[in-house]
Amino acid sequence: MLAVGAVGVVSVLGNLYPGPLGAMVRAFRAGDSDRARRIHHALFPMMKALFIETNPGPVKCLLSAMGLIREEYRLPLVPVAERTRSELARVAPDTFISCYPNAGLPNPMSETGFDETPEVTGRMLAEFAQAGFVNIVGGCCGTTPEHIAEIARRVGSYRPRSKADPLFSPLLAA
Repeated sequence: MLAVGAVGVVSVLGNLYPGPLGAMVRAFRAGDSDRARRIHHALFPMMKALFIETNPGPVKCLLSAMGLIREEYRLPLVPVAERTRSELARVAPDTFISCYPNAGLPNPMSETGFDETPEVTGRMLAEFAQAGFVNIVGGCCGTTPEHIAEIARRVGSYRPRSKADPLFSPLLAA
């Protein structure tokens, strides 16, 4: 869409691949359409898989497999079909996952603008790292140097997820 005049991207894919999607947009805006095209082609199998069924079913299925949400649906939505689970598991196993949470919800009365303490943020990311869900962790809005130090202290003993890890095997078991 950028090539025909769009000025931005709103994408379901951004829930799973915010970094690569942002890199694609930045490359295009910088005039590097070859790099943008390569990123697009690398992401395209997942783009197709996310729309095998009506959104948000497939993205909820993957986020649940990552342990980030529970795979719960309210009518008229229903769980994705077995064929969709198989396709998502096929295109997702080599996915590297980064997690950069805010320090909670915005609160203008808080000193940092956010209420979550370094201990809470560190504990949450340590749970993700221990479960093998992430490759890279950090902090976003409201995180302070104390947050980053706590995150590093808590996740330092866990190894990053490997392409060989069966992260998405729960897709096939569900």
